[in-house]
Amino acid sequence: MKNKVNQPLRLVDGQFTRGDEVVAPEIGNREQIALLQKAEREIEEREKYAKAGVLDVDIRVEDIGYRIVCEFTCICGNEIESWDRGRADELEELEDVNCDGAEILCDKCGRWYEIDGSCAKLTTDCRRPIHKL
Repeated sequence: MKNKVNQPLRLVDGQFTRGDEVVAPEIGNREQIALLQKAEREIEEREKYAKAGVLDVDIRVEDIGYRIVCEFTCICGNEIESWDRGRADELEELEDVNCDGAEILCDKCGRWYEIDGSCAKLTTDCRRPIHKL
């Protein structure tokens, strides 16, 4: 474990901290004064960028909810459209969206299909039906 004296002094929520312990402010403490001056310079720099309209912004999409729709024509001629819900944390995860393993029932003739990639295979075993539209 590190000696707390060797850990750097930090500002956390307006308080001086060393490690995970709060350090009381001391009048004339050079380390605390230097830390406050550094924080003020950083604030002034961000303010300068903000006034110039060039303050960096991190933009991302998280917690994405979506509907996966599977459409095909049954061998009886019925148009089948079924769906399932999916979740993703990042847009890149949407590149691999599929219905693999889902089983879909034709409501006209009662045949079951298992989805494999972008193909439907006629099957007699149903494990995970997905919702009908």
